[in-house]
Amino acid sequence: MTTSSSAKSSEHKQAGGWTDQEVGHVIVALAGVGAVLALWPAAVVAVVAVLAARGLGVRVGWVAGAGAVAMLVPLAIGLEEAVADCLGAGAAWNTGAAFAELGLLRWLGAVVPIAVPAGLLLAAGALVADLLRASPEQKLARREATKRRTEQHTASRARARSGAPAREARADADAIDLGIALGEPDEEIRTAQRGLPGRRARWVQMSLDDVIHHTVVLGASGEGKTITLLRMVDQVARLVSDWRIFYVDAKARSTAAELFPAMMNRTARDCRLFPQDALAGWRGTPQEIAERLLQATPLGTEEGAAYYALTVEQLVHLVCAAPAGPPADSEDFLRRLGRSALENLYADHPGLDTVARLKDEEIDGAYRRFDAFFRGAAGGLDGEWSWDDTDSGYILVDSTRFGRSGPQFVNYLLEDFVQYVTGRKTDERPILIVIDEFAAGAAQSPAAVEIVERLRQLGGHAILAPQVLEGMGDPETRARFKAVRTTICHRVPNPEEVAELAGTRQGIESSIQVQRDVATGLGSAREQYQWALNPQEIRELDPGQAFLIQRGRKAKVQVAWPGTERDGGRTPPVDEPRQHTGLDPDRPRPRLGGPVRETDQDSPIVEVSDTEPGSSNDDHSLAKLPDVPPS
Repeated sequence: MTTSSSAKSSEHKQAGGWTDQEVGHVIVALAGVGAVLALWPAAVVAVVAVLAARGLGVRVGWVAGAGAVAMLVPLAIGLEEAVADCLGAGAAWNTGAAFAELGLLRWLGAVVPIAVPAGLLLAAGALVADLLRASPEQKLARREATKRRTEQHTASRARARSGAPAREARADADAIDLGIALGEPDEEIRTAQRGLPGRRARWVQMSLDDVIHHTVVLGASGEGKTITLLRMVDQVARLVSDWRIFYVDAKARSTAAELFPAMMNRTARDCRLFPQDALAGWRGTPQEIAERLLQATPLGTEEGAAYYALTVEQLVHLVCAAPAGPPADSEDFLRRLGRSALENLYADHPGLDTVARLKDEEIDGAYRRFDAFFRGAAGGLDGEWSWDDTDSGYILVDSTRFGRSGPQFVNYLLEDFVQYVTGRKTDERPILIVIDEFAAGAAQSPAAVEIVERLRQLGGHAILAPQVLEGMGDPETRARFKAVRTTICHRVPNPEEVAELAGTRQGIESSIQVQRDVATGLGSAREQYQWALNPQEIRELDPGQAFLIQRGRKAKVQVAWPGTERDGGRTPPVDEPRQHTGLDPDRPRPRLGGPVRETDQDSPIVEVSDTEPGSSNDDHSLAKLPDVPPS
């Protein structure tokens, strides 16, 4: 069979050894060159029309229709005369002489009547040929893109007619640069070209409005989640000077412990540190303090636990709403939590009858419960600063220090944050809280749901970062957190629930018929909905890489190191493998927002960490950043 095929192929060879197909390609190419030389203005119009049609999504029919309408002009003045004038003035070998003789206006008058319609019709032909050559997948992608543009145009017109406010302006002034785009982001994802000449890269961006509508950052340990949080914090701090920013960190060793205060100092914000300085956890009304304590130590809902929960709630309200005023600190609270102390507090007051009805074992059980909580907190709630006393704060809820009380302490902070934003906050300054290692216990707190669902209108915003989506509570609770505008997902082991946020797209599913392990050449193809973001792509992400998902659109991004100057810094090749893990102590480090040092031309300002430096799997220690004067 091979011999006969070769003989058959040789029959179609010409004397020069070319096949008929190759000869045809040469003839077409020569004809095209001749046409361009004879009428190059029409070729220019055709190229511009093709580029414009593809960029703006104009249908082929509109291009052909415009060419047909433009052809009415030469028909009106006489087709033969118009063609002769155009060939005389527009031929490549005669353009110079004709232009010198006629001048600009008369030369355009001779060339345009034929060049414009001919160019538009040529462009329509080229677009039709491109459509015929396109694969089914390409045709489907183009239809989807055209459909999205049509829907966006229709929505814009509907908003204008209804009097609704226009969507936010996509101005660069409110842009947060997350990192470098890997591949082609969806059209609605905000991007910008940045970098020095010859080193430009496409950056994936978020607007400040995206941050206002809350963000969830997912990622397994060591995949770069903390670096992403710090990148966002650094960008927000640089972008807006009046925001208060607080970082709640539940890691034992964390990069944020050193980078976050340096970022805040770099943007002229004072930064308080916990546990170095204890928090003022007893502000607010007696009712608010009682609610914080009850939310921090939730009880079960089964029958026995429900009765005990009611008793504990009654005791806590008695302690906090005593006639002498709420407790001053944790020691005062525990001192009141006894029968004799309660009887003294409510002597000659209506609450004395309630105290008398309590059993000693109920009071002792409540005392042991809160004694364990306050022992874990180790005086951390008995300090002098809170949300309204500083521009920023770093709160380290270290598991080695707090033990099992860590999630309860975070619950207490979240409840206090909600109460501050909804009641005690007296100024108009927005406030951003970032919670790293957002545990399931904290996610199920009513305060956490309150942050996502209601605080945005009151100036409270959140970036929440669990390791996996399952870490955000039961399915009902996770559904509420998935309603945030932006999700950033690093590698996670079970990404299907995250991939659903990117929606589906119509795709081509093809099959090939095989008979006795040999393809027959027959097959089938059909359109059906497929994952817009394949879960396997999330599983295969390298450390430092993530998918940004917004409103059903996605972009793959290499997250940049916090402090990177996008315009002045050098951008490393994103496809170049990185050999180090974490930060090498011997390698020069970029200053936050600093220029490229002349002596370190080979060290990039943009860095993306393979692992989170300072995390449990990092072999290197993070050197202390130098103090940088505020800009």
